[in-house]
Amino acid sequence: MNLRTLAVLAALALGLGGFIFFVERDLPSSDERREQATRVLDLAADGLDTEDIVSVELEAAERRIILERVPEPETETTNDGEAEAVADGLDLTLDGAAGGWRVVEPFDAPADGAQVRSLLDRLSELRHDRELGAADPADDAAMGFDAPRAVARLSAADAPPVEIVFGAELALGGGVLVETGGMRYEAFGADLVETIARDPSAWRDPTLLRGVRTRLSSIRLEPADPLAPAVVLERHEERGYRISEPIQDVADPQEVDRLLGALDGLAAQRFLDEAPAEANTGGRLGLVLEGRAEPLDIAFGAPISVGSANRLAEVDGQFVEIDAPAVVEALGLAPAGWRSRALAPVQVFSLDAAIVRTADGELSLTRGERDWTRSLDGGAPEAIDYGVASDLLYAVAEARALEVTPDSARRATLGEPQLEIQLVGDDEPLEIALYSAADGRQPATVSGREVVLELEAETGRQIVTALSALRQAPPLATDAADEAPAVEAP
Repeated sequence: MNLRTLAVLAALALGLGGFIFFVERDLPSSDERREQATRVLDLAADGLDTEDIVSVELEAAERRIILERVPEPETETTNDGEAEAVADGLDLTLDGAAGGWRVVEPFDAPADGAQVRSLLDRLSELRHDRELGAADPADDAAMGFDAPRAVARLSAADAPPVEIVFGAELALGGGVLVETGGMRYEAFGADLVETIARDPSAWRDPTLLRGVRTRLSSIRLEPADPLAPAVVLERHEERGYRISEPIQDVADPQEVDRLLGALDGLAAQRFLDEAPAEANTGGRLGLVLEGRAEPLDIAFGAPISVGSANRLAEVDGQFVEIDAPAVVEALGLAPAGWRSRALAPVQVFSLDAAIVRTADGELSLTRGERDWTRSLDGGAPEAIDYGVASDLLYAVAEARALEVTPDSARRATLGEPQLEIQLVGDDEPLEIALYSAADGRQPATVSGREVVLELEAETGRQIVTALSALRQAPPLATDAADEAPAVEAP
């Protein structure tokens, strides 16, 4: 074989290899072709997949259910170049997430997207054991197509609807006769008939509230006892929630978080067709939400049975059974129970500086690019270990009182503070004072609050110990003067 012939053969081999690689690499394998050949519904043949389906119509047991996909919201570009969703009047948070599903018949409500997607996947993967040929009306009665057990119609935006009709159930193996596209098959899908024939309420999304935490402006809690006062909590961006009625004080972040955690994702155990007789007897919540004109009301009824945690409720006009013990407990909490027991309602990461004054002098902390810098009694700033500075700040931020005393007479007995702390962050400086411990308690006061926080004496000792360690910590071997200037006392 001469070189010319060898070169021609090599070129042909390369061309054949390229053809196989570029043309046939995306073609299905033999196993995949056999699998596709047994599918009853071939969406791919029409260039579709389940994500293209925008409407599902189900008929069974003389009922019709229509499910529609919620369109994705329009977006607009913000000043920083990022896309931001435009709600266009649709309450996406409470009425069904964008890109999800809704039940539009026989009622209008958010649908359980996971169940709809599961149904679409099962329909698209439905396989037949035997092809029976073209549909013949003469066989309708014998095959159960004169009175179908179930019908599913799938619609896409730019394609004709696809209909799957379920006829008689086969005697063995969970099989069922199906018809689609004018062809009939023996298929493995008897369980699909049961799914399609479910009660319409089974398709509803059990989640009643979504994203409440980020949209709340205020919460009104009306106890079950009509003589007990209502409590109003108002959200403030920097310092969390405050009690505005019937007293004025900082709301306890732990109690608020428990309530918000229970509300965000509140789910129905079951939906009721009409108002129960026991509705509106167990207290009421009113949620004021950004972007919503009217408050969202949640009215609680009695427990469904003695000893049960489940209660009947009306949530934004929907009658449901829910399990929300944390919300019920919040409704029963007295106004004083909402007072914050936190010494400093701040996050350490939000602090830029701190000033501590004791009989030993003044210590200033300033956050630098990498470390904290310390200045003792107005001296030169010096970089110190990040951990030792954080130990003091966390000891203050995580301190909680055993009791909150709103008694002006108690404040008058405190005398002069032993330790004063000023925390500087994004909001107004927070002033904290600790007084002499007695009877196992360390009283403290905080700016903006007309109360005395009765800390455990051990909590006060932990703060003093952390302060002592900070004073004695050796400076780091860096040019601390370049890190940040000292903070002057006000």
